[in-house]
Amino acid sequence: MTDQIRYVFTKLQNSPDGHPVEQQGVGVINDTGYMHFALLSPPKIQRDPENRNGFFRQVELFVNENLKKIKVDTSLSPTEFLKKIRFDKLYANFDKTVEKQIQKEKDFWQNVRVLDNYYAITQKMSRFTPVGIEAMLTGKKYPLATSIHDFFRGMDRKDMQDAINALPTDKRKELLKFAKEQNFDIPHQNWKEHGYKKTIANGEFEKRDNDFAEFSRKNLFNSEMRLAVSALMDRLKYEYYKKTNNMDVFFTKQEYAEINRMSDIDIVNVYGAGATQFFENALVIMQRIEKIAQEKRDITPFMKRLIEKGNPEYYSNQDIIRLFYNTIKNNYNKFKKNRYVDYFMGYLYDAARNKDLKTQIAETFGLKDRYNGVISHREKRKKKEEKLIKAAERIKSGGARSGVVIADNIARLYNEYDVASVDRDKTVEKIKAKKSLSKAQQQIVDRYATNKR
Repeated sequence: MTDQIRYVFTKLQNSPDGHPVEQQGVGVINDTGYMHFALLSPPKIQRDPENRNGFFRQVELFVNENLKKIKVDTSLSPTEFLKKIRFDKLYANFDKTVEKQIQKEKDFWQNVRVLDNYYAITQKMSRFTPVGIEAMLTGKKYPLATSIHDFFRGMDRKDMQDAINALPTDKRKELLKFAKEQNFDIPHQNWKEHGYKKTIANGEFEKRDNDFAEFSRKNLFNSEMRLAVSALMDRLKYEYYKKTNNMDVFFTKQEYAEINRMSDIDIVNVYGAGATQFFENALVIMQRIEKIAQEKRDITPFMKRLIEKGNPEYYSNQDIIRLFYNTIKNNYNKFKKNRYVDYFMGYLYDAARNKDLKTQIAETFGLKDRYNGVISHREKRKKKEEKLIKAAERIKSGGARSGVVIADNIARLYNEYDVASVDRDKTVEKIKAKKSLSKAQQQIVDRYATNKR
């Protein structure tokens, strides 16, 4: 039986040949947040950190458009309302197709583990005697003399025997057949070549990649529509919840009680993936944040895991960003300026599109300087350079600078920014002529005059 599956927004970003590439798509996860695989759109040579374009934006438009058409009837009970919005039934056959692919993936990786074990066995077999190898592969009694030989060579027969026993029957027979053909007396190089041919060079990964590529090609569109339907249903549940404050629209009373009994880490493992994408996940995570704050517990492990499981860089619902902002803001002082809380809000700052919200996040969490980006950093550096150049010009013309010239700034300006040097002797004379200097100031001027730093 396959785990219950869910669909989340995900993306892949890389820079082949220095060119930024982004792919948006659908992640297929189980009910503990483990991602089985992702179906990704073709790459586009342009990153979209705020998800203003592409597939993610299309889903937003799809949800918003259908919200206008579907009435959220709060006169219905949660159960009745849920029956009304079960649009996912339209994709029951697609879900079965995905479940079959998940099983294929599980079978593939199980086979990879078997092949890895088989390869590891073949790399160590030559360390044992032919008699010992025969005994391990056939089940014959292991000779005492061979055990003594193994002891002096530092070999652990039990580990090898356990590895052989863990192989499936067909693989044990294959290993025995190869060893029998050479009367169990096989040089290390022959063992090595056999292991390579039977495992690494057998093309398993190529077969799997081709199979998955075909599956992705056929099912990408359906996966995108399935995710869009999930997002719409989640939004409709939230609209019902906003008007009724009834969590039964998301969870039965039994499920909700179970959630409240879960540990912090279990909560984030199950609901962290998609926490910034779906209201159902977000509400559970935010309620646990509030509980941690009320109980004055360290939130660090929770937030670290949340960033790992529900990375907001993939995609963030703009309304959920505001909900997280309000929740964390109201409890921020209880976290003692936790850096992982700041990291999480920094990711949300990057994903937020609303300028007012970005400003509020930046000012509340002190993220303004940290998250302004490369352009503003360059602008800041440029202003500093301009300021130092103007200061140098004032000094060069004999102008005063707050009563005393800080010579180290001039030296740094000259070395770091290649500003034209000034006449050192004339500058020193002008400084002395402007006002009498204290002992400390005189030392600064002397150091500047002799180029000692």
